[in-house]
Amino acid sequence: MATTRMYPSDLRYTHDSVSCRFSNGFCLEETFEKILYDEVRMYDLPCLVAMPYQGKWFVVRGNRRLYIYKQLESAGKISKVDVKCVAFESDLFYRQFSTENSGRSLRIRSRPSMEQHLTQIVRTWVSNGQRRKPVYEAMRSIYSNDSFSYPSTVTYEKRVPRSTGSTMSRNTSTYPPYNYHTASTHNDEGTSVVWCCCKCFLAVLMLLMMLLLLAVGSLHSQI
Repeated sequence: MATTRMYPSDLRYTHDSVSCRFSNGFCLEETFEKILYDEVRMYDLPCLVAMPYQGKWFVVRGNRRLYIYKQLESAGKISKVDVKCVAFESDLFYRQFSTENSGRSLRIRSRPSMEQHLTQIVRTWVSNGQRRKPVYEAMRSIYSNDSFSYPSTVTYEKRVPRSTGSTMSRNTSTYPPYNYHTASTHNDEGTSVVWCCCKCFLAVLMLLMMLLLLAVGSLHSQI
């Protein structure tokens, strides 16, 4: 099993349609928007798993994530993502394979307007000047049964959308889109530092007050 970097637009779906929500209940557009505004890091999500078939790479684990990645690539937010490339296994592949257009696109069940909604989110993001900010390269450092650890560095680069010539699609996966606990840990680091500084300041202040009281008591005893 090898991990390589690929453009989402070069990957194919195995599913014909997917749910508009991940298995943990989070909706696709919510996850898309959080990644777009850097509230969730790309490496917080499990790695895609793909198999070779008829000269193309088909994602057998992570079709919904692939849909989001294709949309992010089209918006210029990301370029390549990490993909676990595994040997072809007919049993697993054909259980997942339901596409009717060779995996070029898929349908979002219960949300036929998903494409338009994501387009509006991107327009708001661009109009707010978010595109000018550095964006995160999709990356994961260690893979083992879809577990991961945080990388020590984050790569920044200018994104250039690649034309795909095909309609963006959506997918299924048994993995949650991201871990809110790990995401909140990143956001709380600054608060923890401030809190530690405040506690140190209060400790020094109390020590000074005690020394002052001792000095005053000593002065009174001499008088």
